[in-house]
Amino acid sequence: MKPLVSVIIPTYNYARYICDAIDSVLNSDFPTDQLEVIIVDDGSSDNTSEVVQKYGDRITYRYQENSGKAHATQVAIDLATGKYIFNLDADDWFLPHKIRTVVDLFEADAEITHIGHPATYFNVDKNEESLEYIPAEFLGRKIHGKL
Repeated sequence: MKPLVSVIIPTYNYARYICDAIDSVLNSDFPTDQLEVIIVDDGSSDNTSEVVQKYGDRITYRYQENSGKAHATQVAIDLATGKYIFNLDADDWFLPHKIRTVVDLFEADAEITHIGHPATYFNVDKNEESLEYIPAEFLGRKIHGKL
């Protein structure tokens, strides 16, 4: 069965953080049989490969020579087979309901092409948290136009 969701994670020397990113996807409330996780390693020189390999066939891992984040992201998009693609930075993580919430919104309204939302930033070294500011006029707003 083709997955409904592809989560792509481009990475470069993020062995320290990538488990949190992967675990946030695999431990979400979205069914794992409708989910694929694709990691494109952009030539890491740390132990990212060893860390990621422990997930076995629960993820797709591709190593490439260092070509930049944009190229790694494009390679991941090319590998994705899901109806919806989520981009997750290797040092970030999803909240448990994120994937299900976003998919439900897309499935409920065929006119939706993009969803944005504020991010919460955590500084793990300083144990600090801050919320991204989004002007009120953009919250809950639909933008209409022609492609």
